[in-house]
Amino acid sequence: MIVAIMLGSGIPIFVVFCVFVFNQYLDKRHEAEQKVIAGVRAIAAEHIAEVEGMRSLMVALSQYPEIRLKDPEGCMKLLNLILTKSPSGLNVGVADVDGRVIATGVIQPLPIQYSVADRRYFKEAMRTKRFVAGEYAVSRAVHKPTLHFALPVLNEKQQPILVLYAAQDLDGFAKSFDAQNFPSGSIVNLTDHRGTVLLRYSHLGLDNQDGKPDHPDLRRHMTGPDDEGIFTGVGLDGARRHLAFKRLRLSPDSPPYLYIRVSTPEKIATASARRSLWISVLVFSLAAVLTTLLTRLFASRFIIRPLERIVHAAKLVEGGDLSARSGLLYTKDELGQLARSFDEMTLALDERIREISYAENEKHRLAYYDGLTGLPNRRLLQNRLDLALSRSKRHDIGFALIYLDLDNFKHVNDSLGHAAGDQLLKVMAVRYLNILRDDDVVCRLGGDEFAIILHDVQRESTVMFVVEKLLMATGEPVQLEGQELLVTASIGVALYPKDAEDPMTLGKNADLALYHAKDAGRNTFRMFSEQLDHAFHERLSLIHALQHALEFDELSLVYQPKVCLRCGEVIGVEALLRWHSAVLGEVEPTRFIPIAEETRQIVPIGEWVLKTACLQQVAWRALGTDLAIAVNISAAQFKSPTLIETVKGILEETGIDPERLELELTESCLIERPEEATRILNKIRDLKCKIAIDDFGTGYSSLSYLKNFPVTVLKIDRSFVKDITRNRNNQAIAQSVVNLARNLNMLTVAEGVEDEAQRDILKEMGCRYFQGFLHSRPMAPEDVLAVVASAGEHAREENEKGQAAARG
Repeated sequence: MIVAIMLGSGIPIFVVFCVFVFNQYLDKRHEAEQKVIAGVRAIAAEHIAEVEGMRSLMVALSQYPEIRLKDPEGCMKLLNLILTKSPSGLNVGVADVDGRVIATGVIQPLPIQYSVADRRYFKEAMRTKRFVAGEYAVSRAVHKPTLHFALPVLNEKQQPILVLYAAQDLDGFAKSFDAQNFPSGSIVNLTDHRGTVLLRYSHLGLDNQDGKPDHPDLRRHMTGPDDEGIFTGVGLDGARRHLAFKRLRLSPDSPPYLYIRVSTPEKIATASARRSLWISVLVFSLAAVLTTLLTRLFASRFIIRPLERIVHAAKLVEGGDLSARSGLLYTKDELGQLARSFDEMTLALDERIREISYAENEKHRLAYYDGLTGLPNRRLLQNRLDLALSRSKRHDIGFALIYLDLDNFKHVNDSLGHAAGDQLLKVMAVRYLNILRDDDVVCRLGGDEFAIILHDVQRESTVMFVVEKLLMATGEPVQLEGQELLVTASIGVALYPKDAEDPMTLGKNADLALYHAKDAGRNTFRMFSEQLDHAFHERLSLIHALQHALEFDELSLVYQPKVCLRCGEVIGVEALLRWHSAVLGEVEPTRFIPIAEETRQIVPIGEWVLKTACLQQVAWRALGTDLAIAVNISAAQFKSPTLIETVKGILEETGIDPERLELELTESCLIERPEEATRILNKIRDLKCKIAIDDFGTGYSSLSYLKNFPVTVLKIDRSFVKDITRNRNNQAIAQSVVNLARNLNMLTVAEGVEDEAQRDILKEMGCRYFQGFLHSRPMAPEDVLAVVASAGEHAREENEKGQAAARG
């Protein structure tokens, strides 16, 4: 393994070496490619120089009188002289505008009359009036492939009068190719603009391809966007080659007339690079083998044998022999330090084992027991429930799971501190342990929550007796921080197998029973039952349906008129919320409004109620009936920091007169923080809205605060109105409210007036307005205007009767 590690550590070096050698190979290959392209450029440059010389010669010839006068004899002498001085031109000739050859420098005199009118170079010269190049053609004079060029001779009107033409000997390319010293097996290939091979030359003895189409795959590389380039491909001989090409043009804007391609065998061009690559790999491999042998030799002597001795000693320790030692010298190197550490480890191992054992026990205690009370925690409760379940099944007897919460435990922590709260939990833990049998289980689940398992339960009355004792023990006074504290508890109970047959369901049912105990007012207990479960699921269904009531447009408002006790006219209405659920049907407000307040859904619902009521008031006003409208504001809405902005926004959006809007609040939401309540009420009054205290007299209002509240209306609760004709106490309370309101410059409204006797007593007391079934039940908005008109007509009739009686 050590040898493998040491060799493995050399892998990065090997990778770097391989990358270096491969890059050298790529450099050599690139150098070979560049040599080919450089040769192509040299051949092209030599040809371009010849073409430019030919162009200059033909321009000069065009100025001679013999040429311009089309003198055959003079042209021949001149062209023959030029051909002698310039052997690169295979043929030089003069043709008239019809293509008939006037003179040529090769054959003198012309044996026959022949024409070049069918040649491409002649046609292009006549068409473009410029110096042009031709395509593949076999010279009629010398009967071999030539590269032709033509120059039109123009008159003063820039019209051709004759054409000079010349043919370049393609054998000159072969000489240029040989001069570049390309690698053995290289090939030069010339093609015209159509892809016809003009010349294919090499020392390989290749077949003559003159006049044949070039290979399409090779030509495709040369017809791209670049005028020169190099690529690697398979040549006509089937071998991989470096192929360099260059396209030649007579001017930058003219199309290519000649394609020069040189290819060299890749195997020959990169032979030296590949040879260097393999030599380097071989040398490195030999070095790696030698390194491996030396590493194995030295590792065995200085590393492996000492390590084997340490491993042997470690196996003895593993077998329980803590006296085993390495037997090595404690040198300063790593092995010496390892031997010292191993020997010291065996000395401390026994003590460490004892410490680990202790730590494991402590870990178990912390994992399964509460650190404060020492009681089993929630995790251990699951285990104890499984044991209780097995025990009950084995003995065919039930058991009970009890959940217990201390009531208002948060107040203890907030008022006396967490230390006092912890002390209270310890006291309660001891009390519960003292009540129960030794095999019963008391657990602390966290916070102020306890769970109790009662084994061997045969009758429900036995559990109830224990629960009563738990409540009594909890209620005994506790001395904390020098103060006597009275504490209560709420308890939920579920029985096995009556209420559930598995621990999870049993716990859920006990928790549900505990919830109902708290909901019943605390300091009590509840046994789980199907009714509780049904009530719980009914409540969940109600909560879920209420979440979508606004979305599904299931809420509506009805309006109960507010009637003047003096004249009998309807002076306003109170908006009352109704809910017709698509799932639950008609739901009473007493069922869904408390849940809406508890879940805070009352905030968006209350905003909808306020906006809808204001829009209705504005609609009635547009029809000629300007009624004051009262809207209830819940405690959750009143505590919302956005209340004022919400009311202000609705006033602006709906256009209601703020003086016609009355916001009704309960006493409970005003007395918790009177100073804050006063500030909010003043802001409401700044908006010009009126404020009413609903159900006045049922709470714990302080008159000292009431005098500071900017309240405009006190509403006498229906509980005082109900028996006002028979109960003198109710009369006294109602009279007190009326007098208080009068003294504080407030108006009074009596709720729940159902008969004329109640109305008459309230009128005698000085109450200003009333609401109740005596006048009308809450009604839909479309019915309100008719009731208002009827009440107004009745009031006018009564007024007229009174005036007539007074006159009589």
